[in-house]
Amino acid sequence: MAVVDGEGGGSGRRARWRCLLLWATAWLTILAGLLLAPGALADSCVDCHRQLGRGLGEAVHGWQGSIHQEAGVTCSGCHGGNPASFERAKAMGAGFVGRPGPRQAVQLCARCHADPRAMRQYNLRTDQYSEYLTSAHGRRLMAREDSGVATCLSCHGAHEILSPASPRSRVNRGNVPAMCAGCHADPQRMRSSRIRTDQMTAYQRGVHGRLLLEAGDRRVPTCADCHGIHGAVPPGVGEVANVCGTCHFVIARYFREGAHAQAVHDIGVPKCISCHAAHDVVPAGLDLYAGNGPGRCGSCHPEASEPFRVGLAIQSLIAGAQEGLTRTQAEIARLHREGTDVRELEGLIVEAKAAVIEAKPVAHALQVAAVKVRTNRALRLLARVDERARSLRRELEGRRRALTVALSLTLGIMGLLFIKRASLRDPGSAEESGGPET
Repeated sequence: MAVVDGEGGGSGRRARWRCLLLWATAWLTILAGLLLAPGALADSCVDCHRQLGRGLGEAVHGWQGSIHQEAGVTCSGCHGGNPASFERAKAMGAGFVGRPGPRQAVQLCARCHADPRAMRQYNLRTDQYSEYLTSAHGRRLMAREDSGVATCLSCHGAHEILSPASPRSRVNRGNVPAMCAGCHADPQRMRSSRIRTDQMTAYQRGVHGRLLLEAGDRRVPTCADCHGIHGAVPPGVGEVANVCGTCHFVIARYFREGAHAQAVHDIGVPKCISCHAAHDVVPAGLDLYAGNGPGRCGSCHPEASEPFRVGLAIQSLIAGAQEGLTRTQAEIARLHREGTDVRELEGLIVEAKAAVIEAKPVAHALQVAAVKVRTNRALRLLARVDERARSLRRELEGRRRALTVALSLTLGIMGLLFIKRASLRDPGSAEESGGPET
């Protein structure tokens, strides 16, 4: 009995020791994690500013959760000083920057972001600073000491810097127009630059703005796609077609083949925006080829001129093909609703539609013959569809007539059978009809 007690007491002590060892290991693991975590070491900047009110205290709250805090970039990385000291004089000692001015802030950001060795691990570009120096913002800041221009902090924020992939980031694709409008829609801020302030309103009206801001289509261009990100400048006269052509590359190719491209080289117009506008871009319609309103052929060319007649010819060709396509599609849809198999015609319709669509960018070369090649191909395809549709219509009507005859005969026979059946079931009918007496 005593032996059993001794063995039980030993196992109990071993169990207690194992429990204590597990607790100690767990606490040491947690402590090591805290000590090794980025920014977990004592930081006088964070500890002091966290206790301050609005303004100075908001810096810490903005930094917490930022991309810099996640990467282990602390206050001293930008502001200098000694974060290990809690004495004011030492904490704000040698190298302390405090609140950097606009020019100094840009250079502080470039100290890391223009260093390939520092950015290699994040796979980030390192040409932002050099591009910024070529931009309208950078030139005004560096050459004129204009502190009112946009700097890194204006767009990315000072402490609350987030990844562009974050929906809350100022530079997230869906937020870029509003971010740019923060300055460019402010008449007072733009007064010295003599720049219009209605771009955001116009962009919201245009097809690009509606697709991005209302439909959430992230493929459409924002301010940065046309004007540049860090090297932001208004596109020059000869650059507009190239800028628009980064998305509309087929149209740009035909534009360079036409008379308008040569006119841009000679006199600076017409550019893409001359007909389609800059920010309030509207879907291009065939009405641009007629009339003399803004963006229409007549706004530059007299109605009796050859260029105006070229525009009317292009309009007529494309309009005729579009009308034929619409009419044929409607007939095919009716046949389909009425139960006809139209799969063999759908491929031809797709080809015809593609030819009409192709004619529109080709029109930018201002060559009537080239447009006619596409519209004629569409019309030939539609003629084949129409011919087959008429044949299917005749077959359908023939089946309907045959069905009508068959139904009539069936109903007639059923009626006669019904009468015969009724006469067989009524014995008195024979007497009434003058049959022999018994």
